[in-house]
Amino acid sequence: MQIEVIKPHELDAPLLAAWSRIVERTSALDSPYFRPEFVQLVGRVRKDVEVAVMRDSTGPIGFFPFQRSQRVGRPVAGRLSDFQAVLAGEEVEYEPRELIAACGLSVWDFDHLHPSQSNFTKYVRLTDGSPFIDLSQGFAHYRQIRKTLGDSEMKQTERKARKLNRDLGRLRLETHTTRPDVLRSAIEWKSQQYNRTNITDVLSYGWVRELLEQLIFESHTQFRGALTALYAGDRLVACHLGMQSRDVLHYWFPTYDVELSSYSPGRVMMLEMCRQADEYGIDRIDLGRGVSTFKQRCMTGMIQVGVGSVDRRPVGRAMRAGWRCAREWVKQTPLRGPVKAPARLLYRVREWMDFK
Repeated sequence: MQIEVIKPHELDAPLLAAWSRIVERTSALDSPYFRPEFVQLVGRVRKDVEVAVMRDSTGPIGFFPFQRSQRVGRPVAGRLSDFQAVLAGEEVEYEPRELIAACGLSVWDFDHLHPSQSNFTKYVRLTDGSPFIDLSQGFAHYRQIRKTLGDSEMKQTERKARKLNRDLGRLRLETHTTRPDVLRSAIEWKSQQYNRTNITDVLSYGWVRELLEQLIFESHTQFRGALTALYAGDRLVACHLGMQSRDVLHYWFPTYDVELSSYSPGRVMMLEMCRQADEYGIDRIDLGRGVSTFKQRCMTGMIQVGVGSVDRRPVGRAMRAGWRCAREWVKQTPLRGPVKAPARLLYRVREWMDFK
């Protein structure tokens, strides 16, 4: 196998076609994160994005996109990346350490590795759930599944939707809008939410905002931005900024008007998105890693994504394993109160390094 490392803008038409063929014939690689258009988009707002092109005698057989920080590799878009993989067919054989060595890397960290990546099994240190909503058999079937699970959330949300409709005006869902006022509200509301909940405001980083501002205008056959707006009458009550690939929508940045929180507008928006999914060719909504209460109340299934690293340095492997053990100990120990502040500081430093 030959491996050539190039920049995203150097992907010419034949390479883009080869990449598309690989992900389109591999059902596990149907997420928008795995599309070349997404990697090129991030490459336009960050200068550290690179792509390893894997070739044999027949031509390109795989692609490995990553971000470089000297000899350390990270997933494209860093902490914004909800799925990570080497984009190659199951028949392609490679050793991850040899792959990253050919890329000039000593280590590649991952935290949302797709379960299809069997070559990386021995490098995964822990797994976490990544829920999804299966809408391939229609909304009525989805509704029945939630009912079978004993879920009363949908009935409550439908009641809130009727109240919102009655008090403020007819509900209307706009998908794939490019209206700047909707994008502005989505960013402002999400930033306020991050600040209220003491979570790092990823939208305060210039490249992240630039990425989202460009994303809503992406409209390719197999990849497009997805800015959704829910109105009650003329009032914007909730919005979501994500992306769509084929029949998969990735649920990314949802937010709502907190003045209307008693109506649960975010939940109403999700309900309407599911109800109208068939109209927009959506068979599945990926919700991202982590099983929150909200996700539990609307999911139909879940896959396990991996966290770990491919590290060619023995000392580096030991240090990373020690870091993860220490982090788990902090979560579980009765003394977690006194050590929580310094642990949070270290975490914030790492977040800053990921987003800078």
